[in-house]
Amino acid sequence: MQRAETGRPISQHPTAGKANDLDQAAAVSRPLGTFLPARTGPRPVTTPGLPHAQLDQQPEDPAIPAELARRAFGLPRVAEAPSAVSLPGARALQLSGSARGGPPEAFFAGLAGREFAHLHPAPDHSMHMCLPAALARAACQAGWAEMHPLVASGRLPPTVVMFYAPRNQHDLGIAWRLLRASHRFATGQAGTGPAGPPPARLHDQGDTQ
Repeated sequence: MQRAETGRPISQHPTAGKANDLDQAAAVSRPLGTFLPARTGPRPVTTPGLPHAQLDQQPEDPAIPAELARRAFGLPRVAEAPSAVSLPGARALQLSGSARGGPPEAFFAGLAGREFAHLHPAPDHSMHMCLPAALARAACQAGWAEMHPLVASGRLPPTVVMFYAPRNQHDLGIAWRLLRASHRFATGQAGTGPAGPPPARLHDQGDTQ
């Protein structure tokens, strides 16, 4: 039996391998394509199996992942918890108990309940997140992300990606946009369109919504 990042047994995701409405996110991914630039440079080296980790191209400035975490856990109706599927130290984004949830493929369903993303600890600093399938493909095609290894085997749906660790403020802006899209997906708002332009600097006011 396949196992998750922690080595826990993993069952078939209820939507894995299905061509149901995973592509309902086209309304999100089309406008995203107008502002999602190609990532510069080669892709980082990652592990091909589990645990799925990023091995190089980490940010030199610790303020960058710290700022991403600050924004992530400031999202509305999000609670921080230890990840139920990742390695020790990974910080999960979970919908609070009262929040309305999106479709099953918006979560690591069957593994972590309402966990829709998690941030990997140093020195990795990448993150796994669930995105609408068309948006997940767009992020991968632009070089910002790659599919989770369990997607190929059908153990996870094609909504689960690793977003590479942001190296600088520009990368941080893209990470924040996609994390907000993941949050909208998890809260059932995937059709509301992409977030606005990425902030130009760390610690801009009003960037936690």
